[in-house]
Amino acid sequence: MSTRSGPFRVEVVCTANICRSPYVAASLGAGLDAIAPGAFEVLSSGTLALAGRPPDPGTSRVARERGLVLSGMRATQITPARLSGADLILVMDKDHRQSVIDEFPGAARRTFLLKEFARLLQVLDAENSWTRRLHAVEGDVRARWRRVIEIAIKERERLSAYSDVLEDPFRQGDEAFEVMATEADAAVAAIVELQGRLFPEG
Repeated sequence: MSTRSGPFRVEVVCTANICRSPYVAASLGAGLDAIAPGAFEVLSSGTLALAGRPPDPGTSRVARERGLVLSGMRATQITPARLSGADLILVMDKDHRQSVIDEFPGAARRTFLLKEFARLLQVLDAENSWTRRLHAVEGDVRARWRRVIEIAIKERERLSAYSDVLEDPFRQGDEAFEVMATEADAAVAAIVELQGRLFPEG
């Protein structure tokens, strides 16, 4: 796991980096920044990025309808440097996870499917609340989220009986983008909600 200082960095990865990952990065970044300004940096990239292209019009539409800003985003290819600097890597399906590992094997443990990570946060909280799990962890955002990830790593095999895929809406019409955004919003909400509980005063 990265030992650098500064904001806790999340890298969101899909295939072309024009549909799912830009939306998730914008949604997650906005949600976290609203309750912990400056504590997180959320970026996105693709395993087969259409480098330089802006987000797909479908993604731009569902983002705009939810008050999210995608202006300035351009598709970027994953690199070992980007992956090595990330504290948490969120992907959309298992093929993305394998591509991340192939590109930078050191990222394997801290790479989760987005929906998988959100589900783990919720299931593990129901079993034993995160407040109790983290009561002895001193420090800032980075220290507590590193502990969350360590616990999720240990427990994910036990709780792995789900596909957790966020399906690609590319060239599938407005309904597919709505489904993608709705499912992404639910996963993002689980992550943001936990941040609010870890640091209720900001």
